[in-house]
Amino acid sequence: MAVERFDVLLQIAKFQSLFSFSRVFINPSSAPAHGEAAAQPPSRLPRRNLLGCAAPPPSPRAIWTPSSHSFFSPPLRLPVGRHKSTHTGGPRDGATYDEVSAGAVVFYRGDTVKYLLLYYPAGHWDWPKGNVEPGETPEQAALREVKEETGLEVELLPGFREEVEYVYSRGRRRIRKKVVFFLARAHSDDVRLSWEHEGYAWLTYDRALARITYDSSRRVLVKAHKYLRQLGLA
Repeated sequence: MAVERFDVLLQIAKFQSLFSFSRVFINPSSAPAHGEAAAQPPSRLPRRNLLGCAAPPPSPRAIWTPSSHSFFSPPLRLPVGRHKSTHTGGPRDGATYDEVSAGAVVFYRGDTVKYLLLYYPAGHWDWPKGNVEPGETPEQAALREVKEETGLEVELLPGFREEVEYVYSRGRRRIRKKVVFFLARAHSDDVRLSWEHEGYAWLTYDRALARITYDSSRRVLVKAHKYLRQLGLA
């Protein structure tokens, strides 16, 4: 009987030990800066998995390696609270929006047509875009945002306009947003990235389709590429 009681107490002690280890977390606010290795947990509480085995140390964060055409692709991070629902095409009848933005599918025509994608801090690849300011038209806002975010002077191709609608959360509030996309031709591929983004890439059509994060933005690219082919530019 004493032996059985000792075994029970031993199992309870093991469970409490595992539970204490499972409650060890790394503070997200202490994330390493660019090029720095991730911080290790305190030595008195070693990192262990749920089986009580020692877990391997976290790998260092990727280091940016800029080149003339792109940045090193960052690790995949799933965006949170964005594009919970999407709708492409014209606005729905009677629809009202909390925010309206404008942006552009920017392309550069050299030996082949390439499209410019930006990497956002939230963890997704998308087109240059931003809010339409008071007194601006969507076209003016798109040109301004492209200039501010990429340093590129572009021209909008007439006849192309696509709208995307989605809902995202800001705190406890649900924001209904519409983004108007145009098709913009860049005369240079010399990007000067703004502080709002962490990377960029000039990609061919197929590679851009694979890289872009949201299906709604991917559909915009399909229509833009089809339009360029109709004009004999792709």
